[in-house]
Formats: sequence, structure tokens, C-alpha cells
Amino acid sequence: MKLHKYDIYKNGFTLAEVLVTLGIIGVVSAMTVPTLMQNHQRKTYVVQLHKVYNDFSQAALRYMTDRNALNLTEAGLTDINSADSFIKTYFKIVKD
Repeated sequence: MKLHKYDIYKNGFTLAEVLVTLGIIGVVSAMTVPTLMQNHQRKTYVVQLHKVYNDFSQAALRYMTDRNALNLTEAGLTDINSADSFIKTYFKIVKD
């Protein structure tokens, strides 16, 4: 049995097949990547919102505990000046 000199290349892919495959992968990824990024951004916002909520909850609890009160109104958080004092006391303020 005599082998032709091109018989060793029969198991490979042609350049056209590779380019078509890469083109399909490119189109599919171009359609899915924006959705993935949007979902990631949404989850990031939710995590940040939970962190802010937890920080304020902990600060309010400390405020009530420090004043031996059952709620924020009883603790004295009733107007804008007391809210300003609360924020300055229980949070790190970078710029006022």
C-alpha cells in the first residue's frame, strides 16, 4: 500500500473550517457577554446596598444601646441636627 504525500493531513481542519468556527464563537460570545456583565453589575449593586443597609442598622443599634433606648425616637433621633450628629459620630466622614 502506497501512501500519498498528503494523506497525513486528512485528520486536520481546513483554514475555512477553523475561521467559520471562530466566527460562530465570536457571535455567540458577543451576544452573551453584555448579559453576563449586566448580571454581574446588578449583583454588585445589590451587595453594596446590603452593606450600606447593614452599616446603618448596626449604627442605629449602637446609637440606641448607647442611649439605653428602645427605638430611635426615644434615643433622640428626631430632627436633622440629631441625624447629622448621629452620622458624624457613628460613621467616618471624609468631607463635610
